[in-house]
Amino acid sequence: MLFAFSIFCVFLNRIILKAKIKKYSLKTSTIFVLNVCLICLCFASLRGHNLRYDYYQFSSNKAINELSTNPLLAFYWALKNYNKDTLSKQISMTKEQGVILQEQLFPLFQKSPKNDLAKEIKPHVYFNLMESFGLNVLEFSNEKYNFLGHLDKHFKEDFVFKRFLSSTNGTLNSMMSLFFISPLTKELTTSKFSLTKLDFTPLQLYKQAGYKIVFVTSGKKDLYNFGEFAQVNGVELFIDANVLLQEYPQAKETIHRYGVADEFMYQKIFKLLKDSKQPLFIMSLSVSNHPPFTHKINENLLDFEKISKDLLNKFSNQAHNTLKYYTYANDEFGQFLDAVKTSSFKDRIIIAATGDHRVRNFDIDFDREKAFAYSVPFYLYIPKDFQKGLYVDKNRIGSHKDIFPTLYHLSLSEVEFLSLGGRSMLQAPMNPKLEFGFNDSGVLIDENGIYLAKSPKAYFYENNTTLKNTQQDFEPDEYHQNFFKFYTELSLWQLYWRLNLLR
Repeated sequence: MLFAFSIFCVFLNRIILKAKIKKYSLKTSTIFVLNVCLICLCFASLRGHNLRYDYYQFSSNKAINELSTNPLLAFYWALKNYNKDTLSKQISMTKEQGVILQEQLFPLFQKSPKNDLAKEIKPHVYFNLMESFGLNVLEFSNEKYNFLGHLDKHFKEDFVFKRFLSSTNGTLNSMMSLFFISPLTKELTTSKFSLTKLDFTPLQLYKQAGYKIVFVTSGKKDLYNFGEFAQVNGVELFIDANVLLQEYPQAKETIHRYGVADEFMYQKIFKLLKDSKQPLFIMSLSVSNHPPFTHKINENLLDFEKISKDLLNKFSNQAHNTLKYYTYANDEFGQFLDAVKTSSFKDRIIIAATGDHRVRNFDIDFDREKAFAYSVPFYLYIPKDFQKGLYVDKNRIGSHKDIFPTLYHLSLSEVEFLSLGGRSMLQAPMNPKLEFGFNDSGVLIDENGIYLAKSPKAYFYENNTTLKNTQQDFEPDEYHQNFFKFYTELSLWQLYWRLNLLR
């Protein structure tokens, strides 16, 4: 098509050059207006498509995506990203600082326990990061209005931790924290470091163990260049909305700004698992539960007449749409689990899921929800053979940092891994300093209470099954007073160390 269009342009150009054009005498004002119009037209042509840099990849063919831009636009993007690259210009940390920080907090490296069953079977590992899957809305789910849909059954059958925090309050931020153990996001993905391969990531560990690394999303791979960065760092197969549209023509009916409906993502993941001859490590990101809530979904999941007005009034906007798409996203994941549990590979797959962050347009009661407002569930499906010898405390405190140590415990054997205080949620506590949860908004939780970066006070829980707090406060000890500063520094230090930027 491009070649044919080029021939057409040459043909049209020859006609114009050979044409005998009659001379016209125009007024100066008319010439001025026509030239302004021509300049605007040229500017629009040079600008290319109307998409942002984050969303210019509209095709699964990279060459087509690159042709959709032009040299001036591409250079502008490159210059803009270059000017943002402050990472390598302001590093003042030394190697010795990391040793001191680890002594003050905890060691960065740990080792997973011996697991003979995992060595023998090598189960598939699937981790699902779900858009806005927050407990702040999920707590209202009940028999009258079920916001989990088909997922409700699996929450009752399998392992679920609810005293659990997301690492950040943004999608890309949480992905970078989980998959690459990085506190920085665009500083990596849209800078010269976008071509840097980071060591000690979950992707690298699973690849070394013989797994094929796959990333699937119902969204687009070009969100701040995340797709390219992920592929540089070991993703062998990256499937996004453009690929899903090719394989599932009916997905066209569900196209929206951020991608397509989640159901096609789950169909593709199930097919990959069913057809694979080698163990897969699959990561996924759902996007259906993201505004503007415009794509076609099952409209019959909720009866809004049964939902109380008090609950609907807690939303700042789009209450009906938020609940509808929240339920749809959960229901589709539940249907996927239904299929997995009746499949031929049900005994050789481990599945984990959590939310990237809280539901945003929902009221926060700052008096009682200092930590709960940032909570997300951590769900695990574990075949019975892999459940032997597990330590189970459903009220255990945790956060995103603990997800991959838990998966290493279940699916790998005696691997050394890098973690910012993470530990397996299904292994008996060994180091009290690791029994905490953290959100980068300045929230720290442990079994004793809630600590805030911007407050000299800490707060007790209502009880040992919730993250909601009372108004009764206490004074944190010196360790917890210094924790936010030390943890932030250690988080940055380990990334600078892996990028070889330390002085």
